[in-house]
Amino acid sequence: MSLEGAPARQMNLAAKFILELGMLASFGYAGFHLLHGPLRWVPAFGLPIAAIVIWGLWAAPRSRHRLPTIARVPLEVGMLALAVIALAATGQVLLSTVFAVLVAVNLVLLTAFRQWDA
Repeated sequence: MSLEGAPARQMNLAAKFILELGMLASFGYAGFHLLHGPLRWVPAFGLPIAAIVIWGLWAAPRSRHRLPTIARVPLEVGMLALAVIALAATGQVLLSTVFAVLVAVNLVLLTAFRQWDA
């Protein structure tokens, strides 16, 4: 199977979406571990909601305010990097490493397949 084929390109876009969901889960997990007691739920829901708002406004493909590629790519990469850092900060070093590798592979393929505007 060639990496240039349509199935590989579609799988890479699907992987990007799954990694975006993983980013939200990472923010929720890290937020839950920021505080103790009942207040821990505030950042557990607040961080993913903030990420959804930011992504939805400026990075989502169908957003009316989507940033141009030159500004959007650093935003997307930065948010994914923050998710990796958030996981590592909670002590989930192996999980954060695996997530970082998957993100890196996806970013390389997004570039190779010229999918940043997809």
